Amino acid sequence: GELGEAINALCGALQTQYGIKKGSRVALLLPNTPFYVIAYYAVLKAGGIVVNCNPLYTVHELTHICSNASAEVLVTLDLKQIWVKAEALQKAGHVKKIIACHFPQALPMLKRILYSIAKRSDLAPVTPSATVTWFHDLIERDDAPAPVAIDAARDVAVQQYTGGTTGLPKGAMLSHANIAANMSQIDFWGCGLFYPPTKVVAILPFFHIFAMTVCMNVPLCNGAPVLMMTRFEMRGFFDLLRKNRPNVLPAVPTLIQALSRADAKQAKLLDCLDVVISGGAALPGEARGQFARVSKAILAEGYGLTEASPVVCCAALRVPSKPMSIGLPVPETDIRFIDIETMQPARIGERGELQVKGPQVMLGYYDNPEASKDAFMDGWLRTGDVGYV
Repeated sequence: GELGEAINALCGALQTQYGIKKGSRVALLLPNTPFYVIAYYAVLKAGGIVVNCNPLYTVHELTHICSNASAEVLVTLDLKQIWVKAEALQKAGHVKKIIACHFPQALPMLKRILYSIAKRSDLAPVTPSATVTWFHDLIERDDAPAPVAIDAARDVAVQQYTGGTTGLPKGAMLSHANIAANMSQIDFWGCGLFYPPTKVVAILPFFHIFAMTVCMNVPLCNGAPVLMMTRFEMRGFFDLLRKNRPNVLPAVPTLIQALSRADAKQAKLLDCLDVVISGGAALPGEARGQFARVSKAILAEGYGLTEASPVVCCAALRVPSKPMSIGLPVPETDIRFIDIETMQPARIGERGELQVKGPQVMLGYYDNPEASKDAFMDGWLRTGDVGYV
């Protein structure tokens, strides 16, 4: 209820104070904090488009994303290492206004007090102005949000920039329907896994499409708690396990490899985990074997990409499944493998480009019709990844 009230209040402020309406783009330059969750849903409720930004990116990298997206407002933290980037973007005209979140307010009361005393030097001096407003001041206004008519199939909810492995990052336009479909697909695939009393650990950053969907959207919309970590730190992670006993951990192979080196005391804390979902990169067989020695959790590998909101395939989440496999397509999703030389369907056991059809597949790339056209073949999304059945 408190989360909903904060979302409504920020949504109302975005509409009345910033003129955010359907199609307005708002950049989020935030690590995992309640600020991110509130801002994300407030922007969507206002009809705006979320533009996710990685706080670890350089100003140069962020300049391309914010300028390409024509972001009107940037929501960020007053931590010096992030704030200097936000200020640089605003001064260069790549965003018009900044909403500043006071980092200590994301912490429990005791930690908030201790942080304000011991870590004060980590905070940037923020002065409210015509271009800078405090997040908490906007929430306290308690402006009522105006209803917005959303065309779920056509209106963009998130403009998610690709990793830029083939040139400059491209803005994949994901509609409200794309994201909702993928949430529903994962929900069905989990067979009740993402409902209370499940607790999901969010170490992976929400600004990444995997975490945005699997760590935030799916559990929160099913009423399951999300345990956030601003950054991964081994001691803090095991403290979280000890205090909260979460049972679902979405992860990447490097995290799984780090946990596989747990000592006996740490391995005992891993006992609370029922399911670990690996994504973001291929999981080496060696890492799978090492992790099995410290945890009895089901280790399920999945596959997805930004352009598919992101999940395309996943191993079973309730029972052990075939290792070294990305599993099966999630519901309502078709995949095929195309021989790159003949452009014909590859036969069983033959390698080919993985192509996807499903309700989670993007509308196209923002302001890039040529790339949008190249991304599809006969209506199938070309992933550029090679695999086989």
